[in-house]
Amino acid sequence: MRTWLLARVHLGPLAVLFALTLSACLLVAGLPRATESAYDQALQRALTGAPGVQTDLTVTVGSWSPALDLRERAQFDTRDRLWHEILPAGLRPLVTGPGHASAKTTLTPPSPAPAARPYLNVGWLSDADRRVEWVRGRAPGASSTMRYEGETIPVFEAGIVDEAEREMGLGIGKTTVIGEHDYAAVKIVGIFRAKQPDDRYWSHHNDLVHVLKQQPPGSLDFEKHATALLSDAGLAVLSGEGRNLAYRWTLPLDPRGATALAVPGLLDDVAEFGRVVDVQSNGPVSPYRLETGLPNLLTGFQAELSTAQTVMSLVLGGLLAVALGVIVLALQLLADRLDHTLSLARARGGSLAQVARTAAGLTAVAVVPGGRRGVRAVVPGAGARAADRARGAGVRGAGGRRLRRRPARAGPPHPPARAARGRRHRAAVRPADHAGGAHRRPGRGGGRTCCGPEG
Repeated sequence: MRTWLLARVHLGPLAVLFALTLSACLLVAGLPRATESAYDQALQRALTGAPGVQTDLTVTVGSWSPALDLRERAQFDTRDRLWHEILPAGLRPLVTGPGHASAKTTLTPPSPAPAARPYLNVGWLSDADRRVEWVRGRAPGASSTMRYEGETIPVFEAGIVDEAEREMGLGIGKTTVIGEHDYAAVKIVGIFRAKQPDDRYWSHHNDLVHVLKQQPPGSLDFEKHATALLSDAGLAVLSGEGRNLAYRWTLPLDPRGATALAVPGLLDDVAEFGRVVDVQSNGPVSPYRLETGLPNLLTGFQAELSTAQTVMSLVLGGLLAVALGVIVLALQLLADRLDHTLSLARARGGSLAQVARTAAGLTAVAVVPGGRRGVRAVVPGAGARAADRARGAGVRGAGGRRLRRRPARAGPPHPPARAARGRRHRAAVRPADHAGGAHRRPGRGGGRTCCGPEG
């Protein structure tokens, strides 16, 4: 039975079936990819909107003796390379930019401590020359010494922000002695400001660009905390002995490479990185540790993602059910149109299997190209080979046989002698047909009768 001829006769229902199949495949293949892209963008927005102190990976270690002090930039660079080397493979695409290091003291009171008890800390940034600009005075230089209570103490040249100048009563040229036992002096030589105050970088060093106010438990007054910026020369004499000194290495996270599907792996990688950092040692009593809020952010996103995926699965299931129902109606329409044709073929001796193959092949003519086009429109190249095989199988099944190409012959299809015998045979048969009287001729228009010669 000629499938393509039937396709031309029933072109309307096949076109409707093709369009519905195309739409259903576009829906099934495209909607999950669209939602996946939406999930990725939501994760990237969540990570971008969070402060850098929550998303970035920060390795920290304390120092409280000269043996643990880091006094040169090269020492920080060596450890920075180490953290990048031991970073798990899943985190490396997200940690692409250079990191930075810092050294800062905390809870350092002036001496003698006033009743308001303000705290003036000192800090060093590895990339301060790129992050700050000096608006008054000058950048800090080399340290010096002075005598205080019968001791020689270091004098750090430092800079502060104008907010600390107003809030703390500090100014250019003023020297403040800090510490409770191991004293040092801080001389203010300049006022600076951040070049990009809204950069995520400054969430790690908010104490450098702002005066922090904290209210101790049971007190009505606020404590003020400010941090003065040192130079490399100041770092060379900064010691953790008698002070709360901490070193930090920050690996900034680039949210643009984060994907929703990789969230479980990222959680495992962050935990693994923390375990590897813990085994690094800076002495018997000074372990490294990882500080980051990334696991909390990812866990919260995972909970929201699970809810969104549940809702989207219900929506997608409903749309798919509607699409399949419409396709079934289109198939019913095509079956009604083919009912007379297939019944006639069955009455003329066609087997049930041949009739079924014809119907399946005609359906494949619309369904297979529509499905393939729908899937390839979303995922180019996906399923093309399988669709070609399915379409070829459907067309071969509809015809009931495999069409094979035979090699062309050089001469005529039949030799001249065979053709002549065929003509003589047909000439001999014709008188016998007329003499045989009325009979039915098989073939096209099988119900037509032919009458013999009148007597």
